[in-house]
Amino acid sequence: MATPSVESEVQALLTIDGTRFEALVSELMSPDNDRRKMAELVLTQLKNHPDLCVQYLVNTLRTSASKGNRSFCALILKKVLTKGDPLLWPRISKQVQDMVKNELLVGLREEQERDVCRKVCHTVSELGAFVADMNGGWNELVPSLYQFLQSGSAGLKESALSVLSFLATKDKVEPVMAMPNLHNTLQTCLNDESVEVRKAAFDAVCGIVRSLDEASQRNTFQPLIPHMLGCLGHFLNIGAVDAAHDALENMIEVADMIPKFLRKQLPEIVNAMVQLAASESLEEGARSLAAEFLITVCERREQIPQLLKRLPNFIQNLFEVLMPFLLDIEDVIEWHQAAELEDEDSGHGELYEFGQECLDRVAMSFRGKVVVPVAGVMLNAWIQDQDWKKRHATLICLAQIAEGCAKVMLKEIDALTEMCLRGLTDPVAKVRWAACQAIGQMCMDLGPHLQASQHQVVVPRILAAMDDNENPRVQAHASAALVNFCEACEVEDLVPYLDSLMEKLIQLLRCGSKVVQEGALTALASVADRAQDAFIKYYDSVMPLLRGILLSATDRKYQMLRAKALECVSLVGMAVGRDCFRNDAKDILQYLNQLNNSHLEPDDPIMSYMMQVGVRLCKCLGHEFLPYMGIVMPPLLKAAAQDPDVKVKSLDEEDFDTADDDEDTEKVFLGDRILTIRTSILEEKATACQMLCCYVDELKDGFVPYVKEVTHLMVPLLKFYFAEDVRRAAVQTLPPLLEAAIIGARKGVMNVAFVGEMVNFTWPALMSMLGKEVDLEALATVLEATSEIVEMLDKTLLTKEMVDTCFSKLHGVLCASEERRKNRIEDDQERDPEEYDELELVAMDEEEESERNVLEEVGTCIAAFLKQYGDTVFPYVESLMAITAKLLDKSRSPEERRIGICVLDDLLEHSTAAREKYADRFFPILLETMREEDADLRQCAVYGIGVLADVHPQFFATHLNTVLPLLVSMIQHPQAREKDELGATENAVSSLGKIFHKFPDAVEAGVVAQVWLPALPLVEDLSEAKEMHSLLVKMVEGGDARVLGEGNQNLAKIVQVFVRVLGGGNQLVSNEFGARIVGLIGKLQASVGVEVVQTAAGSLTSSQQKAFQDYMEGKVQAG
Repeated sequence: MATPSVESEVQALLTIDGTRFEALVSELMSPDNDRRKMAELVLTQLKNHPDLCVQYLVNTLRTSASKGNRSFCALILKKVLTKGDPLLWPRISKQVQDMVKNELLVGLREEQERDVCRKVCHTVSELGAFVADMNGGWNELVPSLYQFLQSGSAGLKESALSVLSFLATKDKVEPVMAMPNLHNTLQTCLNDESVEVRKAAFDAVCGIVRSLDEASQRNTFQPLIPHMLGCLGHFLNIGAVDAAHDALENMIEVADMIPKFLRKQLPEIVNAMVQLAASESLEEGARSLAAEFLITVCERREQIPQLLKRLPNFIQNLFEVLMPFLLDIEDVIEWHQAAELEDEDSGHGELYEFGQECLDRVAMSFRGKVVVPVAGVMLNAWIQDQDWKKRHATLICLAQIAEGCAKVMLKEIDALTEMCLRGLTDPVAKVRWAACQAIGQMCMDLGPHLQASQHQVVVPRILAAMDDNENPRVQAHASAALVNFCEACEVEDLVPYLDSLMEKLIQLLRCGSKVVQEGALTALASVADRAQDAFIKYYDSVMPLLRGILLSATDRKYQMLRAKALECVSLVGMAVGRDCFRNDAKDILQYLNQLNNSHLEPDDPIMSYMMQVGVRLCKCLGHEFLPYMGIVMPPLLKAAAQDPDVKVKSLDEEDFDTADDDEDTEKVFLGDRILTIRTSILEEKATACQMLCCYVDELKDGFVPYVKEVTHLMVPLLKFYFAEDVRRAAVQTLPPLLEAAIIGARKGVMNVAFVGEMVNFTWPALMSMLGKEVDLEALATVLEATSEIVEMLDKTLLTKEMVDTCFSKLHGVLCASEERRKNRIEDDQERDPEEYDELELVAMDEEEESERNVLEEVGTCIAAFLKQYGDTVFPYVESLMAITAKLLDKSRSPEERRIGICVLDDLLEHSTAAREKYADRFFPILLETMREEDADLRQCAVYGIGVLADVHPQFFATHLNTVLPLLVSMIQHPQAREKDELGATENAVSSLGKIFHKFPDAVEAGVVAQVWLPALPLVEDLSEAKEMHSLLVKMVEGGDARVLGEGNQNLAKIVQVFVRVLGGGNQLVSNEFGARIVGLIGKLQASVGVEVVQTAAGSLTSSQQKAFQDYMEGKVQAG
């Protein structure tokens, strides 16, 4: 409601007083908040008189002597007409509408001030786009713009081109295309004397091309590309840097959105961009943008058929451009001082940083077969160059391309390792640092193969680098390389170096600089995490040192050191186990409590570490952690519950706050609005949800006091559309929460009725997400959670309506997947198959991987229902078979066909009704699939054969003679024990065991002794392994001659199998049957000799030998 003073001011304005309105405009721009707010209230009330309000704004825009008033009125006019609330354009009379259109066009023609003219141009553009689809539209607009373009005024041409560009970007390209002689006009403007006109023409061409849907229309603009390149060259030659940057950015957008548009002139465009990027006389911004264009072409290669055939030297040219970027580096004193980790970038130029990013993107786009041969030539030369910068660049390049080229680089692992080791002994410290970077990155991307084959040379050289006391930056980075080495290293390969490593790390912790200490802490934590039990001997030396750092590192500059020490403590504790860590753990938890209550600074890094540390301590202590839940839960719940920091703003340049442009924000454009989201909050929220999941998963019923609160926190987050990570973490938490409630109810610590209430609360939200989720990774997570919940719930807790809903959603997921597949096929059919190269086929496979994950989880969900409900859900599953049957078609990928076969297996295994109805139809499919080349397909088919033999013997008996030769052939195939074949082979062994167990008279004794027994133990398919090893135990205990052999000749082999089974621990055998094996070994070794047992045990790895000894010494209890 208007105040009296506002109302009186509005009444005064109703008498048409231009001077009074100009005074109001001045007040609207006043720096005084009170005066400005009062003026805003007056303007708001004036909008209730739309004709008058708009007339005031237009008249002031056209006649005011004040440049500021004219500019401000142009801005306000745009808002009230096209974006305001209320929206004034539909409310003003036609007479005023016509006046506005006419005066704006006159204003464009007559306004002399460039800044004001731009504001008027923006208003014309917005209004033109706004009314384009309305009755009447703005018929005078395009003809007027055409007149402007034919005039001799550079300002009018620039304004007209800007409006055309804006209309195109607002999907109002039809009136633009209707302009007479458009292409020739644009060509003329691209060659205009005025830089501003050329720039505006460049913008207009790119805007129009990006907005056109039809390729045929876009292609009519291709003849303008040479003129655009000439325009770009002109900008650079005269030093018009901003115009050149704008043109390059436009070209990048075109290459990103519609790369096919550039196809005909691509060689000329790429050649021009290569020259620009390589020109040392150009400023860095233009060189970087030219390189960005080339990288964009790389990343859109699938839309540019035969790219490498048309540009045979493309990759070589890229490396000749990008490698010199890495020379933009200096050896400065700040880097050597190593005072802060942030100083690690000291001396690095912008081209150096950008060059690294580009090399990584090239490798990820083209992969090793294309990149490595080209890179290899240059790197082998540069690593021997006298210029340290080139040696440094070689090693940095290795680090950047390793991820994308891993498969091919593995074949050159010896030479590449030697290149890095050579760098570690370079006389220049920065080169040694780069060598640490390269070896560390290669350990990540080429591991565990690099660690297994190169540890004898790599670890000693890393240790030597950690001795570089004169160069703490190198010492710290050597520690980082050790971290990477440990992440994919087998314990057996690390143990021989533990003494030396721990001696060195402890020394660095005691005597190193802060940066060195931080690196040593992370390395020590990684060593402990990998060494596990082997680290116990160092515990008493390490833990006091770590606790001392926690207590002494209280100064602000030591915040990261303290955080890393806390992380290290938790990882050491997990490595050594609760018995060793218990007493220190209590003190650490109290320390966490003190931190929680100490009002930490918002940017203290220890806050993010604390969440992870609490979970690790929980995993280490198990239920002994329960008394400390009150310490970790409050801050965790607070972090998970925090609201996202989202700001919604107008896209107008005047309203856009550039202060929001930082690495911690993500922007989403929605029409003329922009959403700015604080990503750090989203990351912290997602991490907190993940940590909650870890706590409940570890503590089970110990988490009962928090189940209700966390459930009510997680379920709404299934609709948290700001971040997929949060939705995934929330949905992953639901199954363990339900499990905790179920166990709690079973133990009497939770109301049984609450479990049902919890299901009724979570299931609808889960199903809603299942039906609406668009992110395929998140969708797969929802399906996985649904499967887990179905498997754990009592049958009575899911009503018929709930099951109905779930299968309806599954049907929707399958249909949507089929539709997406259909669209992909249609898109592919637009191209000639010969145009595809190997790289494009790889890219297509990667795109379909997430789709296969969804189908995989649908199959798992179906299996969960069948296992739990059997024949009850058979009609539901049968209703999906019309779609799942499509997966069996031979035109589908082996992965998709495998999913289809698994559905058949689950129906046969868990539904009597399905067996009776479909066994005769499924069997031929399984039999045919047993002969497939793909091992995974054969594995699923053979499993189904074993199921039929086990649960439907009446049917299977008539097919014994057909199946047995196939199984024997698979087991005895020369490549049967190859890694890729092992799963299929072991399922064939299992199916053979089920057959001779079910049909003892149908299988010859020789098959058991000569085919089945030699194939044991099974080590790949663990569920089948336990079943077959248990069968062997029963046969030996029962004195079954088929396995013992004539005169017990197979006893030695049986003992060897038993030793290897025990060496595999409870993964290969249940504790009950493990104990029975121990007894059998004790009896059998009297017949075969103790040396047979000793020889078999001697062939085991150290961890397997420990498992074997634990069984033999009775440390593993049956049960």
